[in-house]
Amino acid sequence: MLLSLLVACATPSGEGPPGWAVAYANVVPEAEGSWRGHQVWVFYEDGWSRQPGAEWHLCTLLQGLEGSSPGQALEGCPECISLVQVQVQNIESDCPEAWLQDPGFESDLNMAVGPLPDDLAVGAPDNSSLGWYSSYGDEPLSPQGYTTSEAALSGREAPQGFAEEQPYTLWPAYAWSLR
Repeated sequence: MLLSLLVACATPSGEGPPGWAVAYANVVPEAEGSWRGHQVWVFYEDGWSRQPGAEWHLCTLLQGLEGSSPGQALEGCPECISLVQVQVQNIESDCPEAWLQDPGFESDLNMAVGPLPDDLAVGAPDNSSLGWYSSYGDEPLSPQGYTTSEAALSGREAPQGFAEEQPYTLWPAYAWSLR
């Protein structure tokens, strides 16, 4: 009982280590099924999951994304309308280097845009009708969140589907526990 009281009353230290991460991306689909853009990882202390707020923020990692069509379907999203194999490059971070040692942060990954799965459609923002998916290596794609056109976010008419040369934000539906 005492332990749960101590955890419930925890305050952010600003020193970490990170307990949670959230990732989102800004991408632009290009000709021949390729994408370009950026992904941002935001890291939070353990207490963030119980008391979400900016005071739990520790640091951020900015990555460049360059994706090209894999030339074949990827398992996990048979109805996806855009599939890419993405090369990831760390660009800038204010995180301690030791926190970014996990090879997953610079691993190439698969990403896709397609229909929202039923469990995410219920909580989808009004301007999101598509979902985004990702996986590493040969793993099946799994849903990560919502795909929203920048036009819709700014109140303009949104393009149909996942249109070339139109910017999109890939919003997370989940936070990842790093513990």
